[in-house]
Amino acid sequence: PLSVEAIVPMRGAVLSGESGNYRITGALDGAYTLLVSAAGYTTSAPRPVVVPPSRAAVDFSLVPQASISGKG
Repeated sequence: PLSVEAIVPMRGAVLSGESGNYRITGALDGAYTLLVSAAGYTTSAPRPVVVPPSRAAVDFSLVPQASISGKG
């Protein structure tokens, strides 16, 4: 599953789904920095978000992690 987290302390909840959509509820007004991660993908670069507006859209792109397997 997708993980969205704030770098600074934040009161509220982050709801995310398999589709990659997320919603932050209960956050106090202010500036936050968000990171997004998912198993098998590199963690996103931090992105700033300011509350309000209450419906700000911030898009993230995750890149699949490379894996190497086989016998040496």
